Formats: sequence, structure tokens, C-alpha cells
Amino acid sequence: MIKQWALDVLCCPKCAGALATAEEGVRCEKCGKTYPYENGILRFVEMDNYAESFGFQWNHFKKTQHDSANEYAHSTRRFLAETGWNEQDLAGNTVLDGGCGNGRFTEIALRMGAKVIALDLSNAVETCYSNMTEAGFTNENFLVVQASFYEMPVREKSLDKAFSLGVLQHTPNPRLSLEKIASLVKPGGAIAFWVYEKNWKMWMDYRYYFRTVTKYLSKNANWKLSLFLTHTFFPLAWVLNKYLGLPGKVISRVFLPIAFRRVHSSMGYADSKTWTLLDTFDNLSPRYDLPISEKEIFQWLEACGFGGIVRQSTPGLAVKATKK
Repeated sequence: MIKQWALDVLCCPKCAGALATAEEGVRCEKCGKTYPYENGILRFVEMDNYAESFGFQWNHFKKTQHDSANEYAHSTRRFLAETGWNEQDLAGNTVLDGGCGNGRFTEIALRMGAKVIALDLSNAVETCYSNMTEAGFTNENFLVVQASFYEMPVREKSLDKAFSLGVLQHTPNPRLSLEKIASLVKPGGAIAFWVYEKNWKMWMDYRYYFRTVTKYLSKNANWKLSLFLTHTFFPLAWVLNKYLGLPGKVISRVFLPIAFRRVHSSMGYADSKTWTLLDTFDNLSPRYDLPISEKEIFQWLEACGFGGIVRQSTPGLAVKATKK
């Protein structure tokens, strides 16, 4: 059963009418359209869509980056650094995780006391829901929704906060995606984004050369390619990064066609290889990869009525702002 706190912020994505519980899920009180609520997930879109590769990715790497499943606390560090929010900021707030994937950041927001609408276009919502329930959360705290940014099932100006970390650049129209998320935040509420940054450094990254081909490949073909690249180049990347310091990291980053990841000094060879495979596939397989400049994202947020725009001190482009 969907709880009242969630119904208070949800709406029909077609007509913006209020939603009420029905036998099959929820029903719009304005246009009468119904949406299914199945296995703990409220669905507003078909299962097959342009985010299919992310569904495959997060269902395969179900808990790889979850802090509750490892000792590295990498997701918590990222969340704190990229949003600039802490437990005091989130406790009691109703929050959107836009592009939740397997729920790695949803879990952190929940642990900090927020009520979370975890929204994703892909079937990664399946993994997000199972991860949250296995972590001990209930529908008193969260609702997983499969929906598009472009047909949001959330009322405008209904949320205290919204965040979307690593997602905007993978949508067909990043500016419109930002505008749709921004419209959901109340005056006085806050928003946070992390995106790939558009600058000269991006051309040092192997992905944009490989993606001239890989963006047209099937997810299965990209998976096989990612496996091949990781198995071939990871041993060298491990030696370069672990034993040669900064020069090794630079050589690995510029010359090896994998996304090497070792997020903590305690991370061993096997875990590092798994994280590298995950991010290599993540780099090669999305249909869209559209980096955003600092100037662009500041202008977009200002146009949406946000002030106090701050760039966070973290790799990549992380920005937070407050709704006027």
C-alpha cells in the first residue's frame, strides 16, 4: 500500500491530477488513467526504453557500490561532497533521488532521516527496491517509481529537496531534465546535481573516442567489450596506480581504455577489478553522454529561479542551489 506522504507529492504525469489508491495501483482522479503498483514499485513507463543499459548494469552489480555491502564508505563520501548536505539538512525532508539506479544514494538519504521518492527510467528500480527492503527500510520511508524526467509523476513545488548524481548527462536533453527536476522543489528548498563536466580535460578520456562506435552497439556487445578491455588492461592499471603514484595514475587515465577504480587504500585486486568493470561498461554503453559546462548549469539553475548556486570542491562538476 502506498502511504499518504507519497500520495501527497505524486500526481498523474499526463494531466497533473491527484492520484488515489486503486485495486491495481493508483488512479488519477482527474483523467481516470491508472498506473500499476507491482512488487513495491509504482510504474508510469514501459520497461524497454533508452536507459536499458543502466537497468542491465545495476541489476548485475546489485550491491557493488553500496556502503552497507562493503567497508569503503565511498558512496557516503560522494553524497556528502557532491550535495553539501548532512543529516541535519535531510532529516524529516521529502526528497527526490532522480535517476536512483540501484539505490546507492537513496540508502544514504534514508539513513539520514529523509523520506525518499527513488525514481528511475530503467528496470534498475527492481534492484533499488530489493536493496532498500533488505536494508530494513519500508514504505513508511521510501517509494520506488519507474518514470521519465519528461513526464514527472511528482507535483511541482512539492519537495523539500531533490538530487541527481551522475544522471543528467545520460538523458536526451540535459537542460530539460534539470528544469523538470527543479520544478518539483518548493521555494526555500534545495537541489544538487553531479554531472560530467564539459571542458578540455574530457578529451583525455578514452570513452569519447570509443563511444563513436559503442553508443550504437547493443548492451550485450558493450558488455563483452567491457569484459575484454577490463581483463586485458586491468593488471597493468593495477600496477601503475598502486605502485607508481601520480605518474602511474596519469598514464593509466590517459593511455588505458578502462575506467580504473580503487576508491580506498584497503580495496584489494578483486574488488578494484569489479568496480573497474562496472564503470568501464558505464562509460561505453549509455545511448547518451552529454557533458555540461559550469557556465551552462549555473545559467540553467538561475533561469529556474535558484540562487545561492555553489560549485562543490569535488572531482567532476557538482553544484547545489536553493529555490528562491
